[in-house]
Amino acid sequence: MWGFNDDVDVPSVIEEQQPLLLMPPPINHSFDNENTIKCKICSMQFPDDQALGNHWMDSHKKEAQWLFRGYACAICLDSFTNKKLLETHVQERHHVQFVEQCMLLQCIPCGSHFGH
Repeated sequence: MWGFNDDVDVPSVIEEQQPLLLMPPPINHSFDNENTIKCKICSMQFPDDQALGNHWMDSHKKEAQWLFRGYACAICLDSFTNKKLLETHVQERHHVQFVEQCMLLQCIPCGSHFGH
């Protein structure tokens, strides 16, 4: 069963093997894999939502202004239809003075949030 009674010659000394070198995986600078997000306007690929949002604001400002019609609170992510409602929310609910850092833009089609 275990092979102890087999009549097979087994070498008594195990040959020394060369050490196995572990190489890091190649770096893919093109981001061409399933973990990337593609711009639906120009098909460029980005590693995350923030990078895509920055690309939209830099390269597709008109289209981005249409997409980012929503406002969201950077503190609790509640959504609002206009900036004035967001300002009132921040002051009344969080008891802080509204500043631009309290505001995120919200993509209407997908609900993602982006900063400035």
